[in-house]
Amino acid sequence: MCAIRVRPQFSRSPIVCLLGIGVLLGCLVPGRVSAEPSVGCSTSSLIAAIAAANASPGADVIDLAPSCTYALTSADTLPDITSVVTLAGHGARLLWSFGTPGWQVTSAGQLTLQDLTLEGAYYSGPGGALYNQGALTVSGCTFINNQATAAYDENAGSGGAIYNTGTLVVSNSRFLDNAARYGGGAILNAGTATVDASVFDHNHTAIGGGGAVRNRAGADLTLWRCVLSNNSSGGGGGLSNAGDLVLQESQILSNTAPI
Repeated sequence: MCAIRVRPQFSRSPIVCLLGIGVLLGCLVPGRVSAEPSVGCSTSSLIAAIAAANASPGADVIDLAPSCTYALTSADTLPDITSVVTLAGHGARLLWSFGTPGWQVTSAGQLTLQDLTLEGAYYSGPGGALYNQGALTVSGCTFINNQATAAYDENAGSGGAIYNTGTLVVSNSRFLDNAARYGGGAILNAGTATVDASVFDHNHTAIGGGGAVRNRAGADLTLWRCVLSNNSSGGGGGLSNAGDLVLQESQILSNTAPI
């Protein structure tokens, strides 16, 4: 039997700094010094750790094994996020097999992803890899070759990487070669989303708008310091907007859509 260590996440960690004659010698941040994995390099360990974090009354941090590939199949799906969970990836990868269900954050859930690659999700959706109804924060992550494939329903076939109806915050991340049948080859936003310093390249939709990002009516989207390039769709090659949009210091170039 393997031991699963899920470390609690404290809202405030005191920072102790050592100073000498005005020179900063070093800082110690309790609780964030060690990168020892709290789960080993096995999918079953990751599933057990998420289940334990969901059952925990407080916020939890799950440290993944550095550079590990966690293979997800129809027999090994990730539990829905129902509490406050941080997944510290340390360069690890979540790799979906064909037809394996995507990952969901419920309305009660709060999920933070750090330094992680999410790849190969091919699911009817909503959201190829992630369907967020709660609060999702993504930092330093890569979404590559994820697809929302459903042909029977516009919602299910939208958001190749992420379908958001809650609150989404993305920073310093990359969305590469994701696809959706309908809207939002990488991200479909039907809630509130802020994306900062991120790259969307070669994402695609077959029918709907927004080869990279689609912002639906009634939704709020902020894109800041982003690059949307080489994306294609049935309408609005890089970006399709029907809601409230703030676009700052971003580049939208070399995207294509039918005339």
